[in-house]
Amino acid sequence: MIVNRLAGTELDVNVPPGAQGGSNTRGWNLTNQGKTWTFNDPTSNPAGAITKVQLFDRSATAAHRVEINIVGDNGTYPVVAGDEPVDVSLTIGGQAEAAAGLCTESDFVAADCSWNLSRNQLTCKK
Repeated sequence: MIVNRLAGTELDVNVPPGAQGGSNTRGWNLTNQGKTWTFNDPTSNPAGAITKVQLFDRSATAAHRVEINIVGDNGTYPVVAGDEPVDVSLTIGGQAEAAAGLCTESDFVAADCSWNLSRNQLTCKK
């Protein structure tokens, strides 16, 4: 997952592959009748402080549509008010999959993004 702003990379995180092996391990789970993939990392040292990634299959509402939620906790993310919109690229797989175009990119405009009252959570959606 890569977050870009002003043509620079602000965050580049690779979450590990594989199924979650237990309550205190990191990994992926498939739920919601095969429509939701969730990565959880409850360990003390998650990559990029990313603790959760959720991918929701929304193709029932629009072809090839996927909703992505990314949660970071106790990390330093150099995006502040005024930086929105951010560009997010997400590749499911590794470098070979990225080269093959198996990725998604956001196309947000500033009006698609808003900060919470504490200014510590940015939400962008269409």
